[in-house]
Amino acid sequence: MYTLGASYLTFAKLLFEVPEPEGLDDEMLDMYLEAIDTLRIPVEDKGKARLIAVLEKAKAEKRWSDWTAKTVDFLSASFPSEFSKESSEVRGTADSTLVPLAGPIAPVVEKVVIEQPEAVPAPVPQEDKAPPGVWQ
Repeated sequence: MYTLGASYLTFAKLLFEVPEPEGLDDEMLDMYLEAIDTLRIPVEDKGKARLIAVLEKAKAEKRWSDWTAKTVDFLSASFPSEFSKESSEVRGTADSTLVPLAGPIAPVVEKVVIEQPEAVPAPVPQEDKAPPGVWQ
């Protein structure tokens, strides 16, 4: 049942993505797209019904298999608003008395090194010194 439903939906997707023929005016193009839609919509509905039947059968028999999972995946990819994919919820337990050992996390600030010009020593004033032992 899955393979048949997936085939119908794949065919309907191909009909939806068929390239537009060249050389048609707007009115002829609208007629062409309407003709494609009259083919596509029943095929899409049939494929959707087959895949829903797979889910209903799994529910009735209370069984879950790989084919059921593939069916849910295919329906959620084809009709995301109607068949949203469920994500499993992960729950866990944790100790709420956790005390951080390293302290608060702060952003690392890069130190900018500013080069200062070397200081030129100031000239020392020279005093007139008399030679030792000479009185002035």
